[in-house]
Amino acid sequence: MKLHGQTLVARPRKTVLWRRMDGSEHELTLTALPLAFGTWLRERGIIQPDPPVRVARDAQGKPIRDAQGQAVVTEDRHDRDYLLRLEAYQQRLAMLVLWQATRDESQLTWETPTPDVHGDWLSFADDLFEELEQAGVTMGEVTWLCEEATSHSSLVTQAVADRRADFFPAASSLTSSGG
Repeated sequence: MKLHGQTLVARPRKTVLWRRMDGSEHELTLTALPLAFGTWLRERGIIQPDPPVRVARDAQGKPIRDAQGQAVVTEDRHDRDYLLRLEAYQQRLAMLVLWQATRDESQLTWETPTPDVHGDWLSFADDLFEELEQAGVTMGEVTWLCEEATSHSSLVTQAVADRRADFFPAASSLTSSGG
């Protein structure tokens, strides 16, 4: 893709220094997540679960009805099975964010084989989790790496704003919200 004759570059990358709990330090190059990452996840069955609903009841145990006579339902966000499914989703999401962001890192090799496009991506994400767990990676490290990967992905917007003067020299003094 070209804009004003200039080719837009591939997804941005940044190098981070991963400080492990054991005192070791490792440089990792993270690649920004692709624009269609959310769609990519859904196509592979990585979908946030919906909380179960239940009929709202009054003090006597009768269903509460709205103005049209329909039973009022409420979400049960404390349901044990829902919370387990939500935790599994969040864990899989984190694993796939890390995997996607580190795919181009030449110094990191995942031992878990990547499934084909129609493969079992839920098991793949679970196996990545197991691989990280066996390597002694902590929850804090995963959280930090995911934050670095996702914040890096949102920096694309800032990079576009920074390059604005290259494409629109007369408008370079305008703010991105005002222009």
